Amino acid sequence: MSVDPDKARGTVICEKDYVFSTELCQLYALSIGFNRDPLNEDHFKFTYELEDDFTSFPTIVVLSLKVCLIEMFDTPGLPQFNILQLLHGEQIIECINPIKPGTTVK
Repeated sequence: MSVDPDKARGTVICEKDYVFSTELCQLYALSIGFNRDPLNEDHFKFTYELEDDFTSFPTIVVLSLKVCLIEMFDTPGLPQFNILQLLHGEQIIECINPIKPGTTVK
């Protein structure tokens, strides 16, 4: 059970568009704990679409990775293995500008 680099090399893993819709941005903010106190106006910019500076929470970009995850394990030249045994070492995401709701990324 080994990797065949000739088959794996050059494989495009994911070329899908991912839309950070208003609803997705709101649900993500709610799922990580914003609006536990519905009177906390500091949370409105992540949960209320009519707020002047409505934006997504920066860590929302990790959701776009799930779109490509399944395709990654179907890469030619990689052996089949149990994903639960995969050690995920490190991941870095650098956000230069906030992702505005409605943004589409590749």
